[in-house]
Amino acid sequence: GSGAPGCPAAASRVRTPPQHGKRGARTHARTHAHAHARAHPHPHRPAPTPTPTHTMGNDVGKPYGDDAVKIVARRPEVDPRDEDKLETAIFAAGCFWGVELAFQRVPGVARTTVGYINGHVDNPTYEDVCSGSTGHAEAVKVDFYPEAVSYMELLTVFWDRFDPTQRNRQGNDVGTQYRSGIYYLSEAQKAFAEASKEAEAQQYALPIATEVVPAETFWPAEKYHQQYLAKGGQCARKGDLTPIRCYG
Repeated sequence: GSGAPGCPAAASRVRTPPQHGKRGARTHARTHAHAHARAHPHPHRPAPTPTPTHTMGNDVGKPYGDDAVKIVARRPEVDPRDEDKLETAIFAAGCFWGVELAFQRVPGVARTTVGYINGHVDNPTYEDVCSGSTGHAEAVKVDFYPEAVSYMELLTVFWDRFDPTQRNRQGNDVGTQYRSGIYYLSEAQKAFAEASKEAEAQQYALPIATEVVPAETFWPAEKYHQQYLAKGGQCARKGDLTPIRCYG
């Protein structure tokens, strides 16, 4: 057995392509919003007008790169449990559902939280953020054990999950809330983030749009967004490399 809902048997782990995902709202980019609302209608939101589904979220995405596979699929030499040794990283890469699940699978990650960062409104709601008026980015806070997985290794997984040349969007998800970013919490994280961005830039002809800026207040998203894809049955087991579907 797999030992977790939605997880394949351990022996069947293969390198397969993940996807990114999200939910919908009236002020969200129309294509993505309508696709999600059809899949998961919200009791407090009106039924949307049907539109074509968003290809990034529903088609097969790109495989994990070789460097990310080594980090996600490995078995760490240590299995820490000391909460005092936890460190935090914060990343934004478009749809926070799929990004969160990608980090949930990384050995050494203790927990993840999706939320909103670097805006100018306190305690924003999802609808506030989707309006584009609060300045927030959708982000994932990653609490991790550095003796099991390093910040640089988390950066490797981060860069593997999205197209960093797209500004204020990922695929058909359009808006400033979908910008990509690394929100550092120390000067050491800043140095690692800037170095990794410079290295990543060598892989693209277009400039990198990902911002590297100090982390301001991180506001956790609504409870129903937390670990949404895992709750919906997708595998969050450490080391899993199966595809990440957009809408659970």
